[in-house]
Amino acid sequence: MHGVNEGCEAHFFVPFRELSPTASQRVPGFLKTLSKPNAESVHFEIPSFGNGPHNWVVQYLHDNTSERYQLLKLTSFPEQQGWVEICIDIDLVAHESASAFLFDLGCTGIVSEDLQGDCLKAYLPFNRSLVNTRKQINAFLLKLSKIFPEITSPKVKLTIIEDQDWNRTWRRFFHADRVTPSLTILPAWKPMPDAIDGHVIMIDPGPAFGTGQHATTRMCLEAMEKIRFPETWSMLDVGTGSGILAIYGAKLGAGKILAIDIDPEALRWAKHNIQINDTSGSIDLSATPLEQVKGSFSVLTANLTLDQLLDLLPHFQSILEPGGWLILSGILKDQLSEVAGVLHEHPFGEPETFYQDEWACIISRKNVDA
Repeated sequence: MHGVNEGCEAHFFVPFRELSPTASQRVPGFLKTLSKPNAESVHFEIPSFGNGPHNWVVQYLHDNTSERYQLLKLTSFPEQQGWVEICIDIDLVAHESASAFLFDLGCTGIVSEDLQGDCLKAYLPFNRSLVNTRKQINAFLLKLSKIFPEITSPKVKLTIIEDQDWNRTWRRFFHADRVTPSLTILPAWKPMPDAIDGHVIMIDPGPAFGTGQHATTRMCLEAMEKIRFPETWSMLDVGTGSGILAIYGAKLGAGKILAIDIDPEALRWAKHNIQINDTSGSIDLSATPLEQVKGSFSVLTANLTLDQLLDLLPHFQSILEPGGWLILSGILKDQLSEVAGVLHEHPFGEPETFYQDEWACIISRKNVDA
């Protein structure tokens, strides 16, 4: 059990077995300290109550006079029955680095939909010490401040979300959204409107994937409408996430679509969304890495990070058909020149670029004779 004293108050996450959620408030004789103040760990003797494994968050106050610890609050959660929502309010330029760190931490996915403020959000299974998690985050942010000394000091908030509250948490922020005059994104739990123009995509974002509200996703959807598709065409969606781009490809008439993602949780939610949109017949899902994908495609969409796009661009040009269309997003405005420079090294025409907020999207066509 490890923690950091913050003044006189500290919070510890303590996994115990055979405890009851009724063990709360102050209980005489409940705690016994086996360590000195400010030691790395504090050991508590806790009697057994009831049954079933629980995770406990203990808040205590150290009395410097008596050298004892007074229980202030004890909160119980069934073991592995919830999530920790990590919200990092951090400058946009550091989002890629922060996202990579959060995945390495064990988060199942990253949300940057700006549903509440400007926080980058991630969701971690609730089965570890919250204090240790915060320590790891703070250590990472300290290193990050040396790489990006110009950014404002990030703010971190950890919130425990029980599994049964998950859908309610999402549904507060996700509403029907008219992305373009031809496309509406509808939450899967909302009834289909009686009369609506254009296409409708129903999305259930799951615990960590996109709803189509982020600027990079919206621009990809808009870019797909700009392309003049041939009578018969195919599509490859790299990093499919919720499956939203692949689903729109099916609704726009693609005959064959391959949607790939290296995250099995993403593929699970993409499959669910594909099914509720009745597009299973057109879309194949795969965890195959791009380098191992066989065949060629008329359209390739990739809404990824800058580093991923730069690494994969050589494979994009080899898997696109001559005259095929490339749609790239996940790029900040000040990163455009870097992407354009790499594009010019490959057989692509002059890119068309458009913007939303700080983000950019590129459409480029592979040379017909390539």
